[in-house]
Amino acid sequence: TQLRQLLEQRLRERLKRLAAGSGTIIVSLVLNSNGQLIGRPQVTSPQGKLFTELAQSALETMTFPPFPEGTRATDIQFKFVVDYKQQ
Repeated sequence: TQLRQLLEQRLRERLKRLAAGSGTIIVSLVLNSNGQLIGRPQVTSPQGKLFTELAQSALETMTFPPFPEGTRATDIQFKFVVDYKQQ
């Protein structure tokens, strides 16, 4: 979806600013219709704790857009994988 693509793009941008190394992150998070995080995102990475903590921190400080008008759901869970390469 368009919102999922936006989440992935923003997370990649944050990781780049934090000078994270290359790796993969698996993310599960819930947003309400106003674009607010519900609970703490679940983040795992084969690259270990440091990479996971960087991604977790980035997600918790990001702002998300509200759901598009006409969306019936009040909360949506997103699960996605982000492959990141430091350039």
